[in-house]
Amino acid sequence: SRRYGANTQSIMLSTINTIDGIYLKQLNVGLPVVSSHVVTSTSDPTGLGTPPNTIEALLERLASLVNSRGIPNMGTNICVAHLFTYQD
Repeated sequence: SRRYGANTQSIMLSTINTIDGIYLKQLNVGLPVVSSHVVTSTSDPTGLGTPPNTIEALLERLASLVNSRGIPNMGTNICVAHLFTYQD
């Protein structure tokens, strides 16, 4: 959220909406957003505020959070999780 500030969630959802339009048109598959979570501080309860040093460790952390429902306001019927990251 450092790069986009208060617009982070809107930009993220706009990106997914664009991809959803392409998938619907070409594959007849939709990507409904059930929930989203934007990390805004290093003390985020998910632990993603201070991400691991490797992409593998970051994806393992995300998978663990999805499996344990450790992301705030996460729905119970999640089948795909997307990770948007911006790091300097």
